[in-house]
Amino acid sequence: ESGWNSASVENSEEAYGDYQLVADAIADRLLDIRESYSRSLDEDAASEYAAEFTRQATRRYRRYATLLADLEGD
Repeated sequence: ESGWNSASVENSEEAYGDYQLVADAIADRLLDIRESYSRSLDEDAASEYAAEFTRQATRRYRRYATLLADLEGD
């Protein structure tokens, strides 16, 4: 993020693209962690766990956890 924020005008678009790739990778990894553990639980516990994981991940990693919150509504 700091690379994007400190990029020159000429490089800001590329720096934002790099930042977005990292943010997406973090969101994907959070989703992988949540779903991997959820599969080891019964259906009710998995649902409860997924909701709590999403709440806590969003609290701690707000900008990187949007994918989790988006999937929560599905």
